[in-house]
Amino acid sequence: MSAESSKRYRERHPERVRACLRRVMKGKPRSTTKESRRAWNERNPEKVRAYAIMRNAIRTGKLVRPEKCEDCNTDPGKNRRGHMLIQAHHEDYGSPLIVRWLCVDCHRRLNRIEVSDRAVAH
Repeated sequence: MSAESSKRYRERHPERVRACLRRVMKGKPRSTTKESRRAWNERNPEKVRAYAIMRNAIRTGKLVRPEKCEDCNTDPGKNRRGHMLIQAHHEDYGSPLIVRWLCVDCHRRLNRIEVSDRAVAH
């Protein structure tokens, strides 16, 4: 499903999207999600550091988030809060300001490829 078709589906069927989110989160207390986030942060200090440096660079204007995906050249728009739906992808967490700007679909696809490449390498 492309980013554009996903966006259209979410716009046409907001009640289905909310119902799906409720099913996913059903039975998961907020404390569990906080605990899992804390555990992830402890397992991935290099990623946490890179994200923090990148967010500060965006906030101060040293790094500018573009409006279009570098891979598919689409403009995924903004979420309900007005934040752009372009995500930063780090090839190397040791260089936190060197990122590729990708839409959600391209970022997900690229991460899947990287995970499968690592599995094959082991």
